[in-house]
Amino acid sequence: MSDRDANLARVEFEKVVHRTDRALLIQFDEGVQHWIPDSLIDYIDEADGVLYIPRWLADERELS
Repeated sequence: MSDRDANLARVEFEKVVHRTDRALLIQFDEGVQHWIPDSLIDYIDEADGVLYIPRWLADERELS
């Protein structure tokens, strides 16, 4: 595992609710929604409901 991979968290989500030029409003389990800055999303797969974001952000938002 690279340092880059160790600093990322894999987070599952239900759907992207809204988009702006700078962020995505993402709905997670139990209807919880968070704005995630586009600049902090390393990878997103909307079809599978998976995104990779910095581990510190996932921990801060209690998503990991």
